[in-house]
Amino acid sequence: MLLLTRHGVGSPQISAAEVAKHNTAEDAWLIMDDKVYDVSEYVEYHPGVEAIWRQVGGDATVGFHGEQHP
Repeated sequence: MLLLTRHGVGSPQISAAEVAKHNTAEDAWLIMDDKVYDVSEYVEYHPGVEAIWRQVGGDATVGFHGEQHP
């Protein structure tokens, strides 16, 4: 599910603006902990699908580290 890291030696950098372009059911990217994830194939199977859809194309770090993920 990991697509590319935004930071790190030798890693391609992806801007938040680029991530924002990937906000559809067929092409859903999220930023979590400064890493970019393609969750396109996974999001529909996650119990918190609605919460994920609200974050697609943006930074979901705060939500990911919420009470639901101890």
